[in-house]
Amino acid sequence: MQDPYDILVPKQGVIGDVLPVLQKRASLPDEIIEQIRFFEVHSGKVYKLLNQTYPVTNINEFMTIYAERTPEEELRMDKDSPDHPICCFHYEKDPSRYHGVPFIFLLKEGEVFRETKERLSKRTGIKGKQFDKVKFAVIRGGQTYARPAYVDDDDILSEKMSGDDQLGLEHLNKTRNPWAAHERLNIR
Repeated sequence: MQDPYDILVPKQGVIGDVLPVLQKRASLPDEIIEQIRFFEVHSGKVYKLLNQTYPVTNINEFMTIYAERTPEEELRMDKDSPDHPICCFHYEKDPSRYHGVPFIFLLKEGEVFRETKERLSKRTGIKGKQFDKVKFAVIRGGQTYARPAYVDDDDILSEKMSGDDQLGLEHLNKTRNPWAAHERLNIR
């Protein structure tokens, strides 16, 4: 569910102070409150994860804060596992033309991308013909103007990514504003 909530907390408050208010407004059951994580988004990309003790005053006014339930596979992951979360975002044709809600995804060490795609389909809810149209690319350092390095089914994503790299999902923006139709015009 992607419902926006305006939540007021004291200036001296921390991100953890948001949880009780969010739980009440979103009617979240008690058992999942411990699994909620927060992350800061700017320009369509995850900027950073926010822990429960992160001061509210440190949040930039130009950032959007998202709360999500941490997926089960991340909760079950061993502390010593080489698997780690990566940031993913949606874009159309060019990484600077982002859209949708970015997300955090578990990168499994040594997993063939064909299997990773199955997990991505479940995570994003994009299936069938729509999912077949999605192109996946490693965006070096998460830079908006970086050249995408496309990923094939037989590649091992963990070997192609390093450091601050992000995974870009290139596909059509279905929620585009009809007033922006001029962007789709092709003049030859």
